[in-house]
Amino acid sequence: MAKSRKSRRVRRQEMQKQRQSSSAEIAQVTSEAVIEEDVPAPTDDEEQDMNSSPLHKTTIDYAWEYFYVYSEMRMILISAILMFGVLVGLSFLI
Repeated sequence: MAKSRKSRRVRRQEMQKQRQSSSAEIAQVTSEAVIEEDVPAPTDDEEQDMNSSPLHKTTIDYAWEYFYVYSEMRMILISAILMFGVLVGLSFLI
């Protein structure tokens, strides 16, 4: 029986492509907004403050990175319930 599901690597690569395209669109929109507004250039002190602020740090979306964990946890739960049921069933026989 052939696998019909995509591998994790293929799904991860597709998600990265989507993120890159969406981030490019966001960058384009924000650059257009900055061009429309006449904002003075920041000084060296302001640039250092902006680079050290937590808003400019990269965040990781763990829901997208570990989406397969939910299905694995479900399988573990099902097997635990089955083992518990077999344990209870065998306790009546012995």
